[in-house]
Amino acid sequence: MTIDNQARPPILDGEGTNVVFTTPREIDQSASLVEGMMITINAAFKEQSSRTKILDSHQRMVQGSIFEQQLGDDPKTFCIIVSQPQKPYVAGTIAARRFPTSSLPIERASLTPQGEQLSTRAIFTRTDIPIQYVKSVFWELKILAVHPSMQGQRLGKWLIDTVEDEIKRRTLDKDPNANEVIIVLTTVDQHAAPIYLKRGYIIDGQQDYPAGTVNSEYGFTVLHMHKRYQLP
Repeated sequence: MTIDNQARPPILDGEGTNVVFTTPREIDQSASLVEGMMITINAAFKEQSSRTKILDSHQRMVQGSIFEQQLGDDPKTFCIIVSQPQKPYVAGTIAARRFPTSSLPIERASLTPQGEQLSTRAIFTRTDIPIQYVKSVFWELKILAVHPSMQGQRLGKWLIDTVEDEIKRRTLDKDPNANEVIIVLTTVDQHAAPIYLKRGYIIDGQQDYPAGTVNSEYGFTVLHMHKRYQLP
């Protein structure tokens, strides 16, 4: 695990924090870190769900979950974890994984009209990516979670801003021929969508699920979103 000196640790409840940049495999190798991550992810997921009667009887992570299975074993995948001493949970976390350029269907992209709107779902399924994006580097954000006791202190904003800065830095270091970064994500509209919209993410598409889906009381909407950065 490495501490990134470029990311200034946030102050929460008047106290300092520790910021760690790590990998899913390194998380799985630390029993205390796995436990702290699971507490925070499940608590944030349950609180968000119970507010709008969505999935509040479910857990996002169950005992025995393996983060490397959740996020993949690509060495480019990284997680940012904010913690405080003596807390049994982490204050907040976010992860980012890069889609390998070789997995993008460049030969099929040439058949797609130049003006077609970017489709986040197409990126996830590796199909019909427009030709104008073949020199783009794609990253996906995963598992943004802030412990309920730490919410309301702009930690979610800090995590998104920090992960975006790290994505751009890593892309510039490893992909000198890339002309832009495109960050994609999937989220539940009734959960985290507002924070992403405020950070400049654009909705590409949505899937609506009726009441009763996975025991939801009111139904919910899954959003596919993206944000683009031109590289110097």
